Amino acid sequence: MFKKILVFILVFTIVAGIGAGYFFLYQEKESEIRLRKNMEVELDSTLKDREKIREELGRIKDDYQKITQELEKGMVKNEELLNEAGKMVTDLDGAKSEIIVLSQEREVLLRRLEEQDAKLEKYQIKLKDEISKSAEREPMTEDDNVQLENITVDEDSLEAEPLPEGKVTQIKAEIMAFNKEYGFIVLNRGTKDGVEIDSLYEFNIKGQLKGRLKPDRVYESMSVLDILEGRESITEGMNIEIFPEE
Repeated sequence: MFKKILVFILVFTIVAGIGAGYFFLYQEKESEIRLRKNMEVELDSTLKDREKIREELGRIKDDYQKITQELEKGMVKNEELLNEAGKMVTDLDGAKSEIIVLSQEREVLLRRLEEQDAKLEKYQIKLKDEISKSAEREPMTEDDNVQLENITVDEDSLEAEPLPEGKVTQIKAEIMAFNKEYGFIVLNRGTKDGVEIDSLYEFNIKGQLKGRLKPDRVYESMSVLDILEGRESITEGMNIEIFPEE
């Protein structure tokens, strides 16, 4: 009987040990399965994050290329602007030099005009003196062999031309000089013909209104006028008619 009890206890112990072993193995396997699943989830999340990072890097690379291209275009445009600015500075320096030269030429021309006007005044004074001396000479006598039979007199021509009353309304003149750079003309009419320094004038060419003039310098027999309008209609040597602007 005692042996049977021992055998039963031994068999029970062995079965219990085997059962406990299977239980522990099952628990360890379950833990391993859970750990594997957790690792797979983490690995999948890591792969997704890696893909997102790769896409973000791709976008950053594209943006970098676009920015690089824009910077290159900006550098090229900046270089072009610098070149244009250099050309403008060069042109401006040339224009300044040309203006200085033209100013000097204008002053020389105006001085020459003043000299010519002074000479003309001297000639006019000399002519008046000669006329006065001629008038003071003795009248002709009968001894002078002057034949008047063939001389005819037109009575209409003896009528004195009436002098204009008040301000001259229209002046016919010839353009003696025309400066295209500065836009002024020189006329063979001056104060004795009615040209006034403080007036504005309009001018006709062959009866048609072409532009406006402003006196700059007025002498006795000539004047310098700036062209306000109608420069394209003017040529040197042509005849025009000027009259005060209303």
